Amino acid sequence: MSAKMSLEKYGYSVITIITGNKAIEAVKSTPGIDLILMDIDLGKGIDGTQAAEMILKDHDIPVIFVSSHTEPQNVEKTEKITSMVML
Repeated sequence: MSAKMSLEKYGYSVITIITGNKAIEAVKSTPGIDLILMDIDLGKGIDGTQAAEMILKDHDIPVIFVSSHTEPQNVEKTEKITSMVML
């Protein structure tokens, strides 16, 4: 939520979604999304890497993984999806 507030402070419009499936639906139904900040751990259901893969099949939107989960296996999963930096 702090990232959302910071981005809105600088004039960006931010949509907060809490599950992978809802993120996929939001991208399908919301035109004009320019960037996705994706956590890896999204609780029950698909994780952030799976949601990003599904989104990127049909949409050319940059995805930045923002997570406290920096274990090597998580970094490797994100690198296989796109050439992105994990913050």
